[in-house]
Amino acid sequence: MRIYTGYSPHEGQARFHSSRAKFRGLITGVGFGKSAAGANEMIKIALQYPKSLHLIISPTSKMMNYATLAQFWKFCPKEIIQDHVKSQNIIKLKGGSRIIYLTADNERHIDRLRGMEVGSFWMDEPRLIPGYIWEILMTRLRDSHGPLRGWNTTTPHGFDWNYSYFVKKEHPVTRKPIHDPEKYEYFTGTSLDNPHTPQEFKNNLLSQLAGKFKRQEIYGEFVGFQGQVYDNFRPDIHMITDTSKLTFKNFVFGLDMGFTNPTACSLMGFDSDDRAYVLEEFYEKRVNEEILSRWIYNIKKKYNTDAMIYADPSNPAYIDKLASMGHQICPADNSVMDGINRVYSRFEVQKDGKPRLFIASRCKNTIDEINSYRYVEKEGKEQKEEPLKINDHLMDSMRYSIYSYDSGFGSFTVLDSEGLL
Repeated sequence: MRIYTGYSPHEGQARFHSSRAKFRGLITGVGFGKSAAGANEMIKIALQYPKSLHLIISPTSKMMNYATLAQFWKFCPKEIIQDHVKSQNIIKLKGGSRIIYLTADNERHIDRLRGMEVGSFWMDEPRLIPGYIWEILMTRLRDSHGPLRGWNTTTPHGFDWNYSYFVKKEHPVTRKPIHDPEKYEYFTGTSLDNPHTPQEFKNNLLSQLAGKFKRQEIYGEFVGFQGQVYDNFRPDIHMITDTSKLTFKNFVFGLDMGFTNPTACSLMGFDSDDRAYVLEEFYEKRVNEEILSRWIYNIKKKYNTDAMIYADPSNPAYIDKLASMGHQICPADNSVMDGINRVYSRFEVQKDGKPRLFIASRCKNTIDEINSYRYVEKEGKEQKEEPLKINDHLMDSMRYSIYSYDSGFGSFTVLDSEGLL
């Protein structure tokens, strides 16, 4: 049976579809039609392998609904749909295929991934998804009824984990060559390649964008932004895998509160030589104080500490709430550039050959933020005043803890169960 989806791939899309590589990266400029290609590849694979479970991942619910699934529904013929169980995020096709769609900003969804066996997966815009999701997917791609293939469709985002896997063919953290590099194939293209987008759209892009951002967004190039805040961070020097044998004289938490944005909290340990280690991280959207408090208590128990929490000073009500739950907490010193300079200086390698700041490799979100944290850049000229307020929540919490601790900043009050002194 032949099914027409209304999709006629242009030359760049056709090269992607014809590849037999186990893992494919379609990494292009905006408007190339990469999400359309990803959606049609999923429809094709789901029909070819009707006994398998297939997976779609997008960074957020908005992007899932208005971009990723919008492309899927645009091309998926209604006559092949058996059921759409929205409460379970499952699309069932006639013939037996099941497609489950999940977002990477939901911890429950990520936990759900760990128990799945899938036959194929499609990640849309993984530039906005932490790299550790890829490692989880590698362990779940084992449904023998499927082709055991995965593909990413995205615009580049600096030299991120997509660049490491698909271009350099190395692990983004260890920098060691990946196993079976021949299984990875990378396709690129520009915003100008799509014959179906209006010329006015292309002209607007060409006239409005400039410099490295133009090269990234239009031409799909991986570019390094010179304005990276912690450009002295090196994974081979600053990342540590085993922290179990270390001993610490002090601990502090850094806390950046959010709701729509993630709440970010990190535990910092200081050894006898005053070297700092980011040991644990909390990073989750739409959580209340009770959930965060439970996490902090569990971490305190793990490390046998009643550590001070240095918190974002812009939310005194949140601070008071955590204080009423029995935590030692105070507003952090929020001197942005002074704090950044202090963190930067700790990343510097000292005369003994070691830096004064290390990151535990399990703190995946912290590492992702360090690599993407940068200053504003306009038309190729850096403006080193304050960094962009994008994906900086763990950077703020790390800065709060280090700068406040080093400065001996702040005092705290512990309230009793009735909120009284």
